[in-house]
Amino acid sequence: YNGANSWGADLFISIHCNAANTKAYGCETYYCTGSSSGSELAKAVQNHLPAETGRYNRGVKVANFAVIKNTNMPAILVETAFIDNYDDNQFLASESGKNACATAIFKGICDYLGIGYDEKITESEDELMSAEYEKLKAKNEAQDEIINKIGQDIADIKAKIKQEPVYDYIDDNMPDWAKPSVEKAVKKGIAIGVGVAERSA
Repeated sequence: YNGANSWGADLFISIHCNAANTKAYGCETYYCTGSSSGSELAKAVQNHLPAETGRYNRGVKVANFAVIKNTNMPAILVETAFIDNYDDNQFLASESGKNACATAIFKGICDYLGIGYDEKITESEDELMSAEYEKLKAKNEAQDEIINKIGQDIADIKAKIKQEPVYDYIDDNMPDWAKPSVEKAVKKGIAIGVGVAERSA
């Protein structure tokens, strides 16, 4: 909610999967105690949840959850269904279930704002979305470039390691007790390096 407050968001919708370790099931929507705007938003969304999802209607409820209490804008918490109820769980896991929840919330928001579901995005809004898309695209491409550079650096390091002379000999000064361990390490490719003569050359 701190992010939403700093952005100056118009609405705050917290979307959850419910759980009760019981046989509870269905959908419900919460708003903060004393918030008339939150109540209206909750009713608008809950009006569509059972119809779109086919879940049992548990109604609109009041609570003082931090995410709906500490926001500067109308806020609700939507409990789409119970994740620990088998039927609800299967519904939530399905693509159709997710789409149904999203559609219900979308329609509720539209009702609250007085916007028709099928209204087209205006040209100015479309331009704004395109500009935001281009910014995100550029950011992603920059991140991809960094990731690719890291990948290439790792590949270069691996190639360099393979080119290094293998430590495939035993120094004259090496104690007998160490020789078997060094030989095993060399065979497994763990120990690599150059000889004394090569290092001093």
